[in-house]
Amino acid sequence: MSEIRALRAQLALITEVVEASLADITHEESVRSAIPGVNDMNWVLGHLVQVNAGILELLGRPGDPRSADLAYYAAGERTGGDDTDEWGLSDLRETFLQQTALIDKALTDAPPELLAAAPPPGFEGELRDFLHFITFHQGYHVGQLGMLRRALGYDRAFG
Repeated sequence: MSEIRALRAQLALITEVVEASLADITHEESVRSAIPGVNDMNWVLGHLVQVNAGILELLGRPGDPRSADLAYYAAGERTGGDDTDEWGLSDLRETFLQQTALIDKALTDAPPELLAAAPPPGFEGELRDFLHFITFHQGYHVGQLGMLRRALGYDRAFG
C-alpha cells in the first residue's frame, strides 16, 4: 500500500469511528461533562475540526473562513466555564465531514514534492512525517469520543 493510500485509509477509518461515536448523541449531551476533569464530546470534535483546518492549510487547500472561530477548540485554550464560542454539534459534524473529504482529495492530488516539504514549525522531518503524527493525534481523540459515548450511557460504537 502506498503512503498516500495508507494515510487516506487511516483518515477514512477515523471518520467512520467519529460518525459511529456520535450516533444518537444530542448537542446537549455533547456539552455535558460525562467524566469530571475530561473535555466533553463537543470540545473533542471541535478540536478535531480545528486540527483539520490546519491540515488543509498545510496541504495548500483554501481554509474555511470560519477557522478563526475555532480558537475555543485549540489545545490548551479551553479554560472551562465560558462556552460562548462553542459550536453546535451538527455544525461541527458537518464541518468535520466536509474537511475529511477535502483532505482526502488533497492527499489524492498531492504531488510527491508536497509531502517532502518542510513540516510546521516545531516538527522535524518532512510534511509526510507530520501527517503521520497528526493522524495518530486524530485517532487518539477519536478514542476519547468513544469513551465519552460510553460515559454518557450509550452502547459502544463498535463490536
